[in-house]
Amino acid sequence: MYHGFSKDFDLFAKYGKITEKIGADGKKHIWIELEGYYKRKKGVFEYIIDEDMTINYRYFKVKE
Repeated sequence: MYHGFSKDFDLFAKYGKITEKIGADGKKHIWIELEGYYKRKKGVFEYIIDEDMTINYRYFKVKE
C-alpha cells in the first residue's frame, strides 16, 4: 500500500467508481476507487472523502 503518490493523480479521481459508505465513526463518507498503475504495479487508487468534501485518506492498494 502506498500513501505518498503524487497529488497529480487526484485529478483523475473523478473518473473512479463513487460510492457512499458509513465509516467506523458512524458518519457518511464518499469512497472513490480508480484502477490504475503506480510504480509499475497494478492496483486501485482509493480516496475517502468526508461530508465536508475534505480528502480524509488517500492510498494506492496493489492488486495481488
